[in-house]
Amino acid sequence: MAVQRSDPACAKFLGAFITECELNKAGAGWTLKGVKYGAAPRDKCDVALATITAKMQTQYVILKPTRDIPAKEQGNSTARDR
Repeated sequence: MAVQRSDPACAKFLGAFITECELNKAGAGWTLKGVKYGAAPRDKCDVALATITAKMQTQYVILKPTRDIPAKEQGNSTARDR
């Protein structure tokens, strides 16, 4: 959503995919894996995406779980649990 708002030309930008990685210099533990531009111009969206990604990597961290959490604790209930 931030990329689409950054420039009217990026309104048709579809989205970005992230993947877990070793902690980077921002300490985020994630990086961009792929981008779906749709009909948006790549050059303009890349500029916005670089800026937004750098900012988000200082705000959002992906950590590996330290223990296995049962599905019920995660909030994922099955029909049998209801």
